Amino acid sequence: MSDKQKLAAGAATTALALAMLTAAGPALAQSTASQVQELIVTGTRTPPSTNGQAVRVNEAKDVSIITQQFIKTQPPSQNIGQLINFMPGVSNSTEDPGGFNSGDLRIHGFECNSSGGHIAVAIDGAPVTDTGNYACYFGEYMIGELIDHITVNIGSSDVDNPSASALGASINVVTKTPPKDFGMVGKMSYGSYNYARGYGEIDTGEIGPWGTTAFFAGEYGREDNFKGRPGDSIRWDLNGKIYQPLNGADFISVVANYFQERQYPPFDASAATIAAAGDPYFDGDNYTWAPETAVAGHADTVPSPAVHPGSSDANYWLLFPNPVNFFSARGQSQFDLGHNLTFTFDPTFFYTLANGGGGTTLSEKDKRLIGSSSATGVDLNGDGDVLDSVVAYGPSNTETYRYGLTTSLLYDLNEENHFQLAYTLDYGHHRQTGEYTTVDPITGDPNDVFGAKPGYGAPIVGADGSLLRKRDRLSIAMLNQISANYIGKFLDNRLHINIGIRAPFFERDVNQYCYTYNGTSALCDTVDSSSVQAAYNADLAAHRAAGASAAALANLLGASISTGPGGAPNFRFPFSQTFHFQAPLPNVGVSYRLTDENLIYASYARGFAAPKTDDLYTSTNITVTPEISDNFAVGYRFQTSRVTFSVSGYYDFFQNRIVQSYDPTDPTLSIDRNVGNVHVKGVDLEAGVTPIDGLNIYASANFNKSELESNYVLTTKGVTFDLPTKGKELVMTPDRTFAARASYDIGDFTFGGEVKYISSRFISDTNDASIPGYAVFGLDARLKLPQLQGSYLQVNVQNLFDKYYFSRSTTVSNSVAYPIPGTAPTYAPSTNFLYVGAPRTIQATVGFQF
Repeated sequence: MSDKQKLAAGAATTALALAMLTAAGPALAQSTASQVQELIVTGTRTPPSTNGQAVRVNEAKDVSIITQQFIKTQPPSQNIGQLINFMPGVSNSTEDPGGFNSGDLRIHGFECNSSGGHIAVAIDGAPVTDTGNYACYFGEYMIGELIDHITVNIGSSDVDNPSASALGASINVVTKTPPKDFGMVGKMSYGSYNYARGYGEIDTGEIGPWGTTAFFAGEYGREDNFKGRPGDSIRWDLNGKIYQPLNGADFISVVANYFQERQYPPFDASAATIAAAGDPYFDGDNYTWAPETAVAGHADTVPSPAVHPGSSDANYWLLFPNPVNFFSARGQSQFDLGHNLTFTFDPTFFYTLANGGGGTTLSEKDKRLIGSSSATGVDLNGDGDVLDSVVAYGPSNTETYRYGLTTSLLYDLNEENHFQLAYTLDYGHHRQTGEYTTVDPITGDPNDVFGAKPGYGAPIVGADGSLLRKRDRLSIAMLNQISANYIGKFLDNRLHINIGIRAPFFERDVNQYCYTYNGTSALCDTVDSSSVQAAYNADLAAHRAAGASAAALANLLGASISTGPGGAPNFRFPFSQTFHFQAPLPNVGVSYRLTDENLIYASYARGFAAPKTDDLYTSTNITVTPEISDNFAVGYRFQTSRVTFSVSGYYDFFQNRIVQSYDPTDPTLSIDRNVGNVHVKGVDLEAGVTPIDGLNIYASANFNKSELESNYVLTTKGVTFDLPTKGKELVMTPDRTFAARASYDIGDFTFGGEVKYISSRFISDTNDASIPGYAVFGLDARLKLPQLQGSYLQVNVQNLFDKYYFSRSTTVSNSVAYPIPGTAPTYAPSTNFLYVGAPRTIQATVGFQF
């Protein structure tokens, strides 16, 4: 690298020359190598952004960036999904004004939520989407104060994307680098629904003889559910980063984050339930616990609260928390090897333990409790009999240990030709269990929010000594990926050509320790495998050899067993299996600067998503194929000192598209449907204008059209028929989104207003149900306080006009019944469960910085 390039790369990687970094535009997945390459494509003639939005980029992709300038205007504790919601093509739906909980994010039909995702999310180049189902949890990744910038590739993935599920869009978050001067930052925020948050940060400045810098930061925040609903969300975190500059642009840095969240988010409810309640904010939850009885010789049952008829204690709100423990550590380093060679080395480690709660009615005669013993049941409530039913708490725990490495070798042949060779390792140890624990019969509190996971709550022990659990499985996800990239600059730096390819080699080892039946991939809910001793082994072996009937297995397991094709039981014994998936994925782009202000570009990228673990834990040994996407885009950018405008047309083609929906009883679980091939096309527009000093105006828009290529082919009651999905649109994908923001600086006072509109969205694959579109307005104002240097008062208002709207919904194949040809019965509909958006929310912050 030349001295000029080394200086630019160093500025990019330390984030101390943000104007240069953002003017260059995003390159790859924001690893160290990516940040080095960001400044290969230079462009520093105009200001970098419109107050942190509409950032100038030169890359041949549909890209949008926000920076800390914009982030600091937003409500405190907003998560990543909320912060990027104003970008074109992005629709983020949430009912949490505080930002502690995750929501549903869509980009051009690609989804990213707690049930799964097709969007790759990376922090400092390290993948953070779940290794099992690729779910996104934006509330636990990073707090806004620590973000330098967020880059979103709106239409396609990156050439070196370290993800096994990157069909199209990608989100790349870059942590800020510690400043060179000592300083302190403090914030206290209060607001609606008992919102309270404190944030503190210490910047060491340069310390020691080598110019080492570091920051250490922490946050504590909480809020109640709105409209007086019981439940709250609490989050606290500790964060730190150490940065060590070396010779020239070389450096080593380490960053770590620990998040702990304890959430009781609002439930969802059907439209019929909300209407019957007579309360538009009723969320279908049971907020009243009826104490359980324990009378000797009497068959005690789980009570139904008198104030909540039709419900039961098993639906009590305290049984449905969303606890999370999350830790990440990321290293980044860059070394100049001489001879125009640069080497980068970025190791990572992640740990997650989380669940979505779960209450159930458990009979003392449940066959899972009896196991291989000769007992008739287990006395769970201590009344001396085995006649009763009680409430048990059985969360679906997921514990992940994840190790990763991204490393690159970059070579500059000359000023015009640049090469990159990269390797990625992503190894995830994914343990999924569902150990039941007891519930206090008087208060309804579970013994521990993580159930009876070893080291946490007390287990429920069966008569044969085994632990009662509803799932027990282990998977290993291992990605080995090689990628190569070339950037060429020609015609006096006006023509840029990017040619790349990545080759992911992905392996899933799945180990199911329970029996699986009725096609479910989310829960085993069968006899504990550790209790299958001699008697069960002999009985099951006989059934296996004889080809057991559904009735015989049902009698043996105490569960209803359906039949599959040919009348065979929809049932599978414990198993271990290894799956391999791979695909070459080209990624090319070309841009040409017509004049200093006008640039055109075109790009193509192929995306890939390996099947989720849930799709592999099925009760039949089926073949699951990866999803593939082909993403095309053409665009135009106009860039001057006061105006930035871009328009991009795109076309995406999905093969074997999988649609996820939340399990209404557990937001950490999902229900999948294969909707076949899908076409998506549309237009993105983004503009930023600074007509006069101090006035910044931003706007974005998206027009999107998706179309399913074929009907579902279903078999039910022995009849095969088509469910009419051909020509329908993707669920939860709006046809139109608009966003706008304006801010004005008047001396020590800054005022801003903004609006986001999302059009109606279908919530069934047959498009027979939808939720209305809505527009939500917001205001923000900041006043510098003269009493203390660097202090200020900021007020944020969300949903200014108190709009009532449905923020999102679960999705289903069909919401109305469809006739089955040749039979009297119909194909039954499924129920959609709706989430209500937050009412008007006001938050005030007092902050200081010196």
